[in-house]
Amino acid sequence: MPLIEGKCKNCGGKLSIADGKNGICPFCGTSYIAEDVINYNNYNINNATLSIDLTDTIEQKLDNADTYLEKFKDYAKAYEIYKEVTELTANDYRGWWGLVRAKTEDFTKAEIGSATMQQLTTYANYAISVADKSKKTILQQTFNAYLTKEEKRKNQKTSELHTAEKQIEVIKEKQVKVNSELDAVKQQNGTANARLIIIKEFYINLILICATIILFLFFAITQFTALLVFSVLSLVGTAAMLIFTSQQKDTANKCVNIIAKKEEELNQLSSEITTLQSKISEIKTSLSA
Repeated sequence: MPLIEGKCKNCGGKLSIADGKNGICPFCGTSYIAEDVINYNNYNINNATLSIDLTDTIEQKLDNADTYLEKFKDYAKAYEIYKEVTELTANDYRGWWGLVRAKTEDFTKAEIGSATMQQLTTYANYAISVADKSKKTILQQTFNAYLTKEEKRKNQKTSELHTAEKQIEVIKEKQVKVNSELDAVKQQNGTANARLIIIKEFYINLILICATIILFLFFAITQFTALLVFSVLSLVGTAAMLIFTSQQKDTANKCVNIIAKKEEELNQLSSEITTLQSKISEIKTSLSA
């Protein structure tokens, strides 16, 4: 027959209960009901209070976190372990201070945004509030020095931001000016090309040259003074037309070159604006992250 072990509720003596039968404690003589003894002992087991000393665990975690931070430079892993320490004990400043050190890469990281800085300030205040007197001053001075350095960086970044924004305004004004100049050159080029088209369309140069040759030949035969004068005038007109045609071609070619340069200048200005806008975006991100 199986025996169930129990404990006397009166004296705490060990009982061996056979098949759930009631009995008398052999140590103090107190009568007991088997079911009550079993239920009583089950209740005590289920509601027992365990006392575990976490000191060694916390020290080991802090040692591991310090190793990841100082030797391995694995700041994310160090932050994770320091966070576990603060969850195990909020009264140890080393956990909170470790979070600050890990997040700032042991006070070497410069790009700390306002949201992150607010979080760091909270952690630093927690560390200072629970640290002993000999540590409070050192912690406060260290964090204040970092805040001062970050404030200078923030002011510098803000200055760079304003400078970049002003540069964009200046470039946009220059773009307007170049566009205006480009429109004027395109108009001039269009006029020159139109004139050239007209000249080619009527073949004025060819007709005048042919007429001049014919007149010179005819004058050589007839030797009429009137025809000589007319021939000279035709020759002058032909020369003038040739000069005018050459001028229009030069004007058109110059306009094409100027247009190419102006368009290249506009592309360069657009590229500068894109670069500055990217810089502004990076600065704003660093200031607000």
